[in-house]
Amino acid sequence: MTVRRLRLAALCSMAVLSVHACATSRARFPTQRYLPVSSAMHAWGKLELDDKHLRLAALTGEMKLQYAGRMPEMEGSDLSSASVYRVKNADKYFKQNIAAQRLCAEPVRWVAVGSRNGAPAWSGEIWLTLLTIDDWTRHAAQGVKSCASGTYVISSDEASRGEHER
Repeated sequence: MTVRRLRLAALCSMAVLSVHACATSRARFPTQRYLPVSSAMHAWGKLELDDKHLRLAALTGEMKLQYAGRMPEMEGSDLSSASVYRVKNADKYFKQNIAAQRLCAEPVRWVAVGSRNGAPAWSGEIWLTLLTIDDWTRHAAQGVKSCASGTYVISSDEASRGEHER
């Protein structure tokens, strides 16, 4: 009877751990390299993006990101269903780049990333919006307050690398 109970306890523990792992793990957004298409983004150059970092070639350092959620469905809005990331080092990044006068007039607090054809991590074209609003969940009440928004396409080097990996 005790061996049976031990086996049952072990199975229950494994099941609980498996459920917990599934509930807390997120698929990693692999680092992708993009080229700006929108004129608003050309001054910042190439973009490197994953679920933890955002780097713009013309600026110093990187934005450290933390996934925050998804924008609600909003008819006719580019922000509809975008993935939103909190910029964990917003003030530091702003101070590093204020002399360049190419970033925003105030710190970027949130980054919204979207795509019209699936998840941004697997899309050849994304759009990026830099938000300076304090609380992204109240964007409708406070107004969007974005300092820049534009389209990027995956770089040809990245696209060819993806082809070789398939």
